[in-house]
Amino acid sequence: AGQWCASAGAPVPEIWAADASGPVLPVKVLSYNLFWWNLFGIQDGLHGMAGKLIAGHGDPPFDLMGFQECEDPHRVLVDAGLDKDYETFQGEHSICMAFRRSEWNLLSSGQADVAEDLPSQYFGKRAAQWMRLRHHQTGKLVLFMNHHGPLPVNSGGVCGGVPTAHNLMKLMATHGHPGDALILVGDFNQGPQSETVLELQKHLSKVFAGVAMGGIDNIFTNVRAPYSAAQNCGNGGSDHQAISAIVQLGAQAAPPAPPKLVPGPVLPNDRGACSCQCVWAFIPGGCRADDGSCCWLQCCRSSSTHVLELELALAGFPNSI
Repeated sequence: AGQWCASAGAPVPEIWAADASGPVLPVKVLSYNLFWWNLFGIQDGLHGMAGKLIAGHGDPPFDLMGFQECEDPHRVLVDAGLDKDYETFQGEHSICMAFRRSEWNLLSSGQADVAEDLPSQYFGKRAAQWMRLRHHQTGKLVLFMNHHGPLPVNSGGVCGGVPTAHNLMKLMATHGHPGDALILVGDFNQGPQSETVLELQKHLSKVFAGVAMGGIDNIFTNVRAPYSAAQNCGNGGSDHQAISAIVQLGAQAAPPAPPKLVPGPVLPNDRGACSCQCVWAFIPGGCRADDGSCCWLQCCRSSSTHVLELELALAGFPNSI
């Protein structure tokens, strides 16, 4: 292992904001570490548990899915009864992804190494997959990325957490276009206080994190809130929980309208005759609310200010008005 992934001295890739124009488009995403060697290699899928989990959370359907520890995405989607609905990609280093054919058109896709395990827990280099897609109906553009991060957990691997984050962002800047919605999912093997996650959060919003191993499964985006339906979906036989969220592209929801002021009852101007001590009317807020009384009308709307001045002086408040 060498320092091939180091980014020391390199400029930090510039990450843009997603284009917020046009109609609203909710995009539902999934990230799921499938624990393949055990769930499928030893337990033969446990009667399709992972696929059934995906199908059970498919209302509304997932648009984009990223899998880690994945050797055959087609098998998973067959178990879900969804293999006809999705285009899948099997990547190197056991990562896979899929998109919903009826909603999206693939523009480009690929994979690149971004990190490497430390010798103390070495399985090899770590990659990120990406696919750039156009939505059929709205024309909105998304660069979706799927990543399985280096070991040991929270180490950042050979080159450390910050270079790993920069390598992920470099892929975004290289294969995305300004204005694209960027959505990054995966088992990062890095928790909420890791250098990788903290560095990514300087440039992207963290939509949601799972709970496995302290929260190493994450969803990031350059899309401003709102996000909805962010949740742990259960493990389906894996040692990780699948996580999902809906990221809303397009125009942001309008702020709620201020409440309408309901006028109070119309009070009569003729309230009879009364003799009133009006000192209270000069206390701050004293005349704020018309209580319908004769004294309120006399003290708060009186044109005889000299009477009020006299009363205030008698009460010990000279030069009060």
